[in-house]
Amino acid sequence: MPNWLKLFAVVCCLMPFVNMLLIRANEPTLSRGPITRQVIAARQAATQAANVRAIAAIAIGELGAIVLLIEAFMRDYESPRGWPIAIALFGVLSFGLASLVYYAIWGWQPTKRVFGLDGDFCPVCAADTLDKSAPSLMMHNLLGTQFLGSADRCETCGSTVRTIWFTIVLPLVPLGSYRVIPVGKAMVHRSEFRSRKTKWRTSHIVGVYSFVATVALTIWWLAHD
Repeated sequence: MPNWLKLFAVVCCLMPFVNMLLIRANEPTLSRGPITRQVIAARQAATQAANVRAIAAIAIGELGAIVLLIEAFMRDYESPRGWPIAIALFGVLSFGLASLVYYAIWGWQPTKRVFGLDGDFCPVCAADTLDKSAPSLMMHNLLGTQFLGSADRCETCGSTVRTIWFTIVLPLVPLGSYRVIPVGKAMVHRSEFRSRKTKWRTSHIVGVYSFVATVALTIWWLAHD
């Protein structure tokens, strides 16, 4: 799927929440001044317009969520495909909110794999890493360990640097970075890979914690709406 279409879907998914911000911004204005017939009429008109905008924003958000759900099914994954597809599916039910989570973790990357499935590390990647494989990864009921992030793709062997995170609903603790090559197609609950230990990837840690903070603040804001 082309990047422009995925970015269009992200903008669509943002519409319901942009609309909520606009409604909140207009609330103080509508509550000012004495209560007159003109004020009551203006408030009724504003409420009707807000309802129309809300329905339109939700419809646009659903469109974006559907586009990203289609992309989730089309994607070649380097990790088990169950959770990404589940999050993209929940995006349709959450008017695009979970779709933004899907895009932030997986959707921004190319949809289709460029390199083969059964390669080995090139001499340069082997020399820059340690011959120490990543531990077994397992997620169950939003608890466990998983790879997050993907950086420094090698143009020769196709390996990328990924970081293991201990997760309880959201990723909480980084456990190390590895250069990883996927082996075979990812299944729903498992995937095979080759890995070699590399230096900690600070950008992954900063990016994931920024993402977790954004999700937490969004949930807090919605809960206090």
